[in-house]
Amino acid sequence: YEVHFKEQGMDAVIIIETTEPNFSWNNLMPCTTYEIQIKSLCSNKNTLLSDTFTFTTKGCGACIDVRYCDARGDTSLDEWIAKVAINDLLNETEKDNYGDYTGMSTTLETSATYDISLSPGYGSEDFFEYFKVWIDYNQDGQFDNVTEVAYNPERAVNTPIIRQITIPESAKLGLTRMRVAMKAYQASTSSPPTPCEIIDFGEVEDYCVNIIEGPFRC
Repeated sequence: YEVHFKEQGMDAVIIIETTEPNFSWNNLMPCTTYEIQIKSLCSNKNTLLSDTFTFTTKGCGACIDVRYCDARGDTSLDEWIAKVAINDLLNETEKDNYGDYTGMSTTLETSATYDISLSPGYGSEDFFEYFKVWIDYNQDGQFDNVTEVAYNPERAVNTPIIRQITIPESAKLGLTRMRVAMKAYQASTSSPPTPCEIIDFGEVEDYCVNIIEGPFRC
């Protein structure tokens, strides 16, 4: 077999010939996406390169490297997360049920406070929605529903809201995951969303945030 691979976006291609059906690479760059094509080498036949496929090496941080619990909503009744904005991250979307937006990120400083803007989207009736936000501050691949709740309004809304998130001084530095959930809510019959919930009516979106050390504060 002839294996062609390169860093995504680069021109230089490395070609490896092998007779083994399984082999491994060494000395790859961390948190780097590579493109690969393969073709068989036959003495009596000129074969073509395969379609290109990609893989990304580990080393990007907990947000990408760690597997988080599944969570999603059901947007079939026309209610979804229409906008999430914090710092320089802005994402306006339509229905997803679950939106994996970990390719989008923003940098947040420890001990700093940021405005977060959340908007519900509707296809027809404006239902009341309960938003909740978690950040995996210790980067253990889990969202603690007490210590890692970044935003909890303690009430439902049917209009855009702007609130504040403060990054704790104890947060581990690096790229970690932020989860935003929106759930249809009636105070008498509903409960707020939890981080690993399959929501009947609403939506869940995931993002990356890069936590860096903020300036010293007395």
